[in-house]
Amino acid sequence: MRKFFLMFRSFLIKAVMLAVTAGLVLWVGWPVPSQDNRGPVSPVSPDLQSKLDLNRASVEDLTHLPGIGPVLAQRIIERRQNNGLYRSVEGLLKVKGIGKTRLNRLRSLILVSTTPRPPQAITGQPGYQPTPDRHPS
Repeated sequence: MRKFFLMFRSFLIKAVMLAVTAGLVLWVGWPVPSQDNRGPVSPVSPDLQSKLDLNRASVEDLTHLPGIGPVLAQRIIERRQNNGLYRSVEGLLKVKGIGKTRLNRLRSLILVSTTPRPPQAITGQPGYQPTPDRHPS
């Protein structure tokens, strides 16, 4: 009789654990990819589509990144305007307020393109003409 009681108790504990696990999954939810959010197929890799280009981003674009507010976004743009295009993601380390930790958090969300943009698009100033000392090299 004691053996039956121990087996029943073990079964009951396992059943309760299973019920708690199932309840937790139902309460928190199980992430299921939505079929409707697939957008059109593009020849560009999804990794590149979702990353923000530091050399093309506006202040508004940059503020959508985690940990980047309007002030820090403006500093990123000002560094790009004053020193030319970013050559690598590590160039952000020269911006006041961005250290290694913040850069590592942003690394998967940003990229640096090698395609130059017209000067107006880089500086945001209409009619801007780069001088030899300000021209990105």
